[in-house]
Parts: sequence; structure tokens; C-alpha cells
Amino acid sequence: PFDGGKAEGYLLKVGSKSFIEGFEEQLIGMKRGEEKEVNVTFPEDYQAKDLAGKPAVFKVKLLEIQTKGKIEIDDNFAKTLFPDDKEVSVDSLKTKVKEQLQEEKKQEVYNNELKEKLVDNLNAKIVFDLPKSIVEQEMDLLLRNAFMALPKEEQEKLAKDKDAMQAKREEQRENAQKSVRVTLLIDAIAKRDNIQIPDNEVINTIYYEAMAMRQDPKAMFEYYKSNNLIPAVKMAMLEDKVLTTLLDKKV
Repeated sequence: PFDGGKAEGYLLKVGSKSFIEGFEEQLIGMKRGEEKEVNVTFPEDYQAKDLAGKPAVFKVKLLEIQTKGKIEIDDNFAKTLFPDDKEVSVDSLKTKVKEQLQEEKKQEVYNNELKEKLVDNLNAKIVFDLPKSIVEQEMDLLLRNAFMALPKEEQEKLAKDKDAMQAKREEQRENAQKSVRVTLLIDAIAKRDNIQIPDNEVINTIYYEAMAMRQDPKAMFEYYKSNNLIPAVKMAMLEDKVLTTLLDKKV
């Protein structure tokens, strides 16, 4: 057993490649109610390092089989998607879909290009003295992340060389200053413009992230809670919302 390795009533589309390679193929031919052991191996680059490259056995039970049929795109179909909208029709459905696609494309441009440029501009053009203790803490955090990303041999070598370790830490100063400066700016803008992230949005984000990673949402939430990671998630969401709001005013 491992965190996030269990799910019940999961709807899996065979051929979607949303599970580990080799998992879905082993379901083909199963009958409803049948139980089976699925043998797979986690990829070497799997995000959970303790599972990467390791073999695993999943005990599965097939509850039901669904097939995808042909759908007629008419007013009745539109009403099934928007039951609360009495005036919905194929034409209004097309408008809604178009608006959704435009919003998705906008967010794609924001996330892949404009938000990073905006953060760089905020960091470069709004200069003020930073709390030294917070910068030092951020440097320690960045150093830990950089250290953990190194191969084991390099970690052992660096751990024995205090000067090299100090130099590695000093390399993080510029990024640490940027991170602290942007965080303080985001917080100030959020207070100025009354931008907030309700707690239920944070919970929903963690749950959606768990489902996207095919992990147990409750287990992931408890992990975030016990490791005091929820404030960091909330801050990241606040930064995203502030940057989006600033860009919307310009675009």
C-alpha cells in the first residue's frame, strides 16, 4: 500500500493512457464483476521518487462496462448540459463552447508567457528593502530543493565540502530575493484590490490535483494539512489570481 494508490468506483477510459503504461491493456477482456491482479512498473521519472522504477501489483474489480455511443447535437442535448437554463439551444450552446475555448486559450497564453513576464517586470521595476531574515529562510529552502535534485553521489560530495555548500547557497540569493519581493507585492496588491481565496477553493484545488494525479483526494488533503502545506497552496492560488486580474486589466 502507498498514499494515493487506492480508488473506488473510478471511471477509466481504456486507451486514454491516463494510468501507468500497461495497466489499461490488462483490463481488456475482463467481465463485469471479475477481479484481477494488474502487474505494472512505475516509470523511472515518476513524480513520487519512492515509487519511481518499482514494480507494483494493483488488485482491481470491474464494476461495470460502459460504451460510448453517437450523440445527436440538438436542443435536447443542450438542455442536458445546462438543465437550469430554460432558454438554452444549440446556438447558445455553440456560443458557450466558443467562450470556453477562448477562455482556455487566454489562460494558456497567460500561463505560458505573460504571467512570467509580468512577474519579471514587478521584480525589476518595484524595488524596496527586503526583510533579511525572510530572504535567508528562502535561500535555505531553495538550497534544500537544489540539493535534493542532485544525484546521490553529488549530494554526498557537496555535504562534505562546507565552502562548496555555502557557495551553492549563495547562488540562490537572487532567486530568493525575487521570490520574497514578488510574494510581498502580490500580498499588497491583493489587499489593495480586495482579492481573496476562500478556503473551499483551496480544498477543491487540492482535490482536483489529486484526481489529476490519480491519487486519493482525502489522503492528499490530509498530507497537505499534516505537513502545513495548505498556506503555500493558498499563496500560490492568490498569486495566480492577482496576476490574472492584472493581465485582464491590460489585455
